[in-house]
Amino acid sequence: MADELPLNLKEPNLPKYDGTTDPQEHLSCFENIALLHRYTAGVKCRVFVNTFTRLAQQWFNQLPSGSIRSFGEFWSLFLHHFASSK
Repeated sequence: MADELPLNLKEPNLPKYDGTTDPQEHLSCFENIALLHRYTAGVKCRVFVNTFTRLAQQWFNQLPSGSIRSFGEFWSLFLHHFASSK
């Protein structure tokens, strides 16, 4: 998704997700921040990936370019992949 990042973008104050803890908790915290700052769906996609580190970043990097068409699809893939990390 190619939404422009706002000039006044506030990065989420959220611990980095490394793939070893509950992905639903991470997503819920991110969604609350995104709602507060009124991120569009495209901005959510671009900002959410920046909350990843280690295994989560590796997982994202191996996804084919252009394979995510919406934030809903992104979080669904994310939750499915890391479901066993709860």
